[in-house]
Amino acid sequence: MSEVTSFPHNTFCHPFIIKQERAAQKKIDIDQIKIVPFKMTFPIIIKHERKTIRLQVEKIEETETTEKFRVIANNQSFVLQNNRPVILAKRLKYFPIKWKVVQGGYNHQYILDLITKEIEKKLR
Repeated sequence: MSEVTSFPHNTFCHPFIIKQERAAQKKIDIDQIKIVPFKMTFPIIIKHERKTIRLQVEKIEETETTEKFRVIANNQSFVLQNNRPVILAKRLKYFPIKWKVVQGGYNHQYILDLITKEIEKKLR
């Protein structure tokens, strides 16, 4: 004969309540919490003539009006800036995004257009 025991109703605690109790036990101070900015990195591949160029793109800054991306190749990097947050805020779906080079000198306009198109594809 096996005996079935019933537990009182208050013994079960929701996991969130348990976490709150543990946090209260550890006495976590809100001033000690550090907010780390989110960095988005992703690779892009560009085909130029017969070459395949692999680049790493890193979102380094975002404000209410601009976004900045660092494009990293093997031996150089440069920073691109766009006005996408303004376009999204005004809900202009088909308005073209304007890009410009902020840091680093990159003079090949055709390759810059390919890079910006690939970044826009990844951001969708």
